[in-house]
Amino acid sequence: TKILLFNSLPRQRGGIVTLTVMTPERDFRLCDSEGNDCHWQLVREQPQDMSTVVQELSNSTETTWFRKCELQVEVRNVPACGYTTLWFKPGEVSQHPAHTVNARQLENHFLHLRADAHGVLTLTDKRSGQHYHSLLQLVDGGDAGDNYNYSPPVEDWKITGDGHLIECRTDGGSLFNRMVLRYRLPVPQDLDSRQQRLTDARLDVTLT
Repeated sequence: TKILLFNSLPRQRGGIVTLTVMTPERDFRLCDSEGNDCHWQLVREQPQDMSTVVQELSNSTETTWFRKCELQVEVRNVPACGYTTLWFKPGEVSQHPAHTVNARQLENHFLHLRADAHGVLTLTDKRSGQHYHSLLQLVDGGDAGDNYNYSPPVEDWKITGDGHLIECRTDGGSLFNRMVLRYRLPVPQDLDSRQQRLTDARLDVTLT
């Protein structure tokens, strides 16, 4: 199956593109026009009922399921105002180097991000050595306003997400990585509870 990638700019370019492919096979290859394996990574997949895609299957009494895969593909040297051709080959095994993701860490050539056991994020600029502690810190505060505006309480009680991490998950590969952090903060249910320093509610927050 051919996949055409167009470059609408008046200059040659490359980069990472996102493709969606559907296949019944467990394995597949993605090759360039010369038969070389492309550098790609599976971002996510889900089952796809093909009767909603192929009209001829819409009247079938049996459901045909394919894999719907979202890929990130590294593409190089697409000519100006031109295109390049990729070949999608279901059933063939792709040769990909193994890639490991460190738990609670993300890293590239320039930055290193680490989450400690309490959910506190620290970002390091590898070029300058500068550290940024408590990055994206969650803070819950009160609101004494009405439906139209925000008014801070006279004596607010602020609660951070530090120490309330319930899950930290990292996944990805050589082209795409992500960290998912799930927090559950004990917070006051209303202003009266906040004034009495009572945590009688829970606030679930997910950061990606």
